[in-house]
Amino acid sequence: MDATPGIYKNIEFGEYELANAANWSLIKHHARCPAYVKSLMESDRNEYSKALEMGAAVHMAVFEPQRFEREYECGPDARRNSNAWKDAEASANERCVTMLKPGEHADALNWRDAVHTHTMASRFLCADGYRELSIVWRDQTTGMLCKGRIDLLAKLDGRWWVVDLKTSSKPVGWDSFSRTIAQYDYHGQAAFYIDGAAAALGEPIAGFVFIAVETTFPHLVATYPLDPEAIAEGRRLYQRCLKSHQAGVERGEWPGYELDGEPITLPAWAMSDSPDIVLTIGGSDVSV
Repeated sequence: MDATPGIYKNIEFGEYELANAANWSLIKHHARCPAYVKSLMESDRNEYSKALEMGAAVHMAVFEPQRFEREYECGPDARRNSNAWKDAEASANERCVTMLKPGEHADALNWRDAVHTHTMASRFLCADGYRELSIVWRDQTTGMLCKGRIDLLAKLDGRWWVVDLKTSSKPVGWDSFSRTIAQYDYHGQAAFYIDGAAAALGEPIAGFVFIAVETTFPHLVATYPLDPEAIAEGRRLYQRCLKSHQAGVERGEWPGYELDGEPITLPAWAMSDSPDIVLTIGGSDVSV
């Protein structure tokens, strides 16, 4: 894939990865420290884990269900190192098919069905647009080339929306998923993709929508457009990360933890002189 600004349809993930541009999966780690990012860039280990493989299968099941049926199949109920599995896998490889464990295959189908039967999620899935879209753009602030892989760029009621699927082992109710967004910096990803899609497409983007599905039965689903305040905070986050990445790439600045060597203390809640929390139980105040 060429690292020239624009949109790229029907690009496989492996080809997308080869494009020489900054992506969120890497630069988000600048929030930890630049030295960690440098170690990731220099690592020759295979980061394509079984978890990522399963994630690719689930995304295809949800966004490209017919392709999923062609490219994935349920393997035997056997260990991966067993002869039964190895024989079945050899046959699948000859047919260019990826095998999933029975439980994994069932999960992919269950999560797909849960999303497809959710009223708001299905509206986005049925809209015109692009699935698994690769984009490249030049960031206006730093001038760096950036890239992204969008689950779904949907045109609904005449407006473009970036739609992202998230599977979660935690409840996806409003309060819980709000904390999940903050914990995993999903707001940074959202702003990065909104700005990237607008630049690559040459059209305004209405917003970013999460389709969140619980991985445990009954696989409840919720859809959440991210509000402007969270997007603005995400934009500040990704710009800090991108500027830090630019300093590393262009000037070789890859510092470790910012407060390395400074005296360390306990968080406020662990101090014995921290204020008590008073609860009223049965009409009586209890300090905790």
